[in-house]
Amino acid sequence: MQALARRITERSGRGFATQHSGMNQEAGRVRWTPRKVIRVVRDFQDAWRLHIEDGGPQPSIPRAHDDAPDDDRDPTSDEIKSLIEGDAALRVLAYRNPGVRAIATSYRYYRDRLADWPVDERERWARMRHAFQERLLALNEPATAIVRVAPNGVCETVRMELGLGISHVKEHLIQMRSAER
Repeated sequence: MQALARRITERSGRGFATQHSGMNQEAGRVRWTPRKVIRVVRDFQDAWRLHIEDGGPQPSIPRAHDDAPDDDRDPTSDEIKSLIEGDAALRVLAYRNPGVRAIATSYRYYRDRLADWPVDERERWARMRHAFQERLLALNEPATAIVRVAPNGVCETVRMELGLGISHVKEHLIQMRSAER
């Protein structure tokens, strides 16, 4: 949560907006601003809270990725504080339902929606390839021997990391080729 709040604060106050490919269920690119990220994450936090407290349906993503009229306004300090307080409330509820820990993955996902990426498809491809190579090179002997467990209980091994990365490279290459036509 701290990394997400830090990224929002860094990107606020200067009209920051970026576009990223949508989730696998979304076609095209999605526009992101610091305020939109807060709105989407708060919605997700509230959905998890309602799921745990009132037995509502387990939340799924994507949620509220459409643009709203006030998304370009800078977030207030109260909105950022509300995001942090929403996380604190979920941490307390995690004792009742450990599945809520899966939101940590979403925090990283939405933090990364505020990362600068080149507009040009080929430049984005080169940057993504470089980031993937750096990630693989960072896996030293101890890291490759360790099996990590993600907050949502999914085992993450080096093999799974490679499989996920390679499958997404193929998927995004297909998207890039279709955009060239």
